[in-house]
Amino acid sequence: MPIQVKCANAECGKTLRVKDELGGKTIRCPGCQQTLKVPPLEVEAMPEAEAIEAEVAPPPKPARNDKVAAKGAPAAPAKAPAKAAVSAGAPPAAKKGGKPPAPKKGRDDDDDHDPELEKLWQTCDMLNNHERLQVKKKFSFMGSKFHINDPDTEEQVGTAKEVISVVTVLLRATPIIGRFMGTNIEVREDAKGPVLFTVRKPVQWFNWTTKIEIYDQHAEKIGYFQTKLFSLLPAFWVYDAEGNQIAEVKQPLSFTKPRVDFLAADGRELAQIRNELWEAKKMKLMFGNPGMNINMSEEVKKHHNLKVLLVATVIALEFIMAARAGQSGAGGGISFGS
Repeated sequence: MPIQVKCANAECGKTLRVKDELGGKTIRCPGCQQTLKVPPLEVEAMPEAEAIEAEVAPPPKPARNDKVAAKGAPAAPAKAPAKAAVSAGAPPAAKKGGKPPAPKKGRDDDDDHDPELEKLWQTCDMLNNHERLQVKKKFSFMGSKFHINDPDTEEQVGTAKEVISVVTVLLRATPIIGRFMGTNIEVREDAKGPVLFTVRKPVQWFNWTTKIEIYDQHAEKIGYFQTKLFSLLPAFWVYDAEGNQIAEVKQPLSFTKPRVDFLAADGRELAQIRNELWEAKKMKLMFGNPGMNINMSEEVKKHHNLKVLLVATVIALEFIMAARAGQSGAGGGISFGS
């Protein structure tokens, strides 16, 4: 059962519930980052284990000991301690002569082992305290690298970097195979922080369309992009994890207001993605690729999933533009004009 521990910080005072495997260890409060000492397992979990054992074992019989076991105790009471141990959170016993079974890794287990993971998006500065975001491609020797900035203050609020092997880099250099290679880009608030979300392009051999998947902080897919089959300008559909269309991304043909529109399934405009040079009110000297500014509607400013999809949209466009230009890899900036 989870162990309850209260934050020692008087200004915070949150009560946390952590898994009993963390008994006796030190964790960090997700609210104030204060380090906390979790009480040992026997202090919190043992009372419940004893209560479960009392329910399973016949009430008239005394607690089992070595002498009772030696005289041949009934089979049902003999299994009671194992049930109590499982209820208290202990790992299942290993088979004779073998290793203990590896724990199944899932969302709930990850959250219990790392209390900060569940509230990562709620406490993330990049997703909560900035009404506009900018994705800017930076120079990198190995794979793609992006800075995520606040375009109004020019403050860097996040970073994205491609996780790539040397073999993939070499295969990308080939004129035919390179465009079909997959990749993973991990987005964080800072280079050493936890992964906020991942943009993944799976390996797709000789497909007419490109598919790019988005995974959240739990490594669970929240949606994917699929390029349109017949489109002169970059455009694709946006789907949720179950395959339901939730949005459309397209670049309208315009010489006075070049942009990429992020539209809801019913046609409502959720956001515009524009080159920072076109948004500049005066001449702007710039080296390297211009940044892509994400201008969100009021509807999505507090919607974490849509904000994540919007940032992933710009990264996805980089891959699509590079593929259409016949480049190997995911490089290549998006340029709508001068």
